[in-house]
Amino acid sequence: ADATDDSKLEDIVVTATYSAQRLQDTPIAITAITGDGLAARGMDNIQEIGGAIPNAFIRPGSASQAGAIVVAMRGVIQTEYNYAFDPGVGVYVDDVYHGTQVGAAFDLMDIERIEVLRGPQGTLFGKNSLGGAIRVFSRAPKGDNGGMIEATYGRFNRTEVRGSFDFGLSDNLFARVSGLAQKTEGYVDQLDFTCQMQKNGTPALAGSFPARVQGTENCVIGSEGGKKLFAGKVMLRYVPTSELEVNLWAEYSDNSMEMPGDVLIRTNASTTDGYVSRRNDEYFAKYGIRYDNRFVPASRYQTYA
Repeated sequence: ADATDDSKLEDIVVTATYSAQRLQDTPIAITAITGDGLAARGMDNIQEIGGAIPNAFIRPGSASQAGAIVVAMRGVIQTEYNYAFDPGVGVYVDDVYHGTQVGAAFDLMDIERIEVLRGPQGTLFGKNSLGGAIRVFSRAPKGDNGGMIEATYGRFNRTEVRGSFDFGLSDNLFARVSGLAQKTEGYVDQLDFTCQMQKNGTPALAGSFPARVQGTENCVIGSEGGKKLFAGKVMLRYVPTSELEVNLWAEYSDNSMEMPGDVLIRTNASTTDGYVSRRNDEYFAKYGIRYDNRFVPASRYQTYA
């Protein structure tokens, strides 16, 4: 193709076999996306890349699994986020293995590329990558005095600032500093059940169930879907010769996430389910209430959970 032809394939150098090769020449099932490609797709978190990876299912954890991800590849999936279980698909950040699903919902800040290797990886990436591997690579320092800063503001007071700066300390020693601050308010209100029943003018529906707040002016006791994140990274790259390179980096992340928004849309108080039936009888005896549509909130952005 002509050098000015934009339709030709982009050359991406990957290290999926622990040697630098063009993506097109690497003899394994692999998909690679550059940092610019992720930005063009609007993907700034690892749980969003499933939309660009063939044969991969990547979703955020639900309910109490905030900060975890569920990944499935080639029929291998691990939905249990307990620390005693290995992920079905290994996640590596700068070749460091992240051994749990909890905390694997990384924000993709200052990323060079992502490599997704499908299928068992054998001894190349260890026994813990049975379904495949997701490898995230940071931008390496170049000493070019380049940088960026980006600010975002959106609904629910979403406020985000991210930036990076690359500079040289000498002719063969380079550094890169990057940081991210992000805050989003929850979009689902947690309501006190008894308070809301009183506010609706139907206090009998709450029986004797205790209230956590007094009065009916404000029955909101919390939220779901919110997030606070502060993260930073410092990287040093020393290149004494053309055949030797030494990299040192330190990362810090403080990620406080509320549980994802989870809203009840209908109830099914089945009498054939022993657990539900027994619990229903217990709560009726104790509080005079039963599990039915009284627990379905008026808005899809509210919950009594």
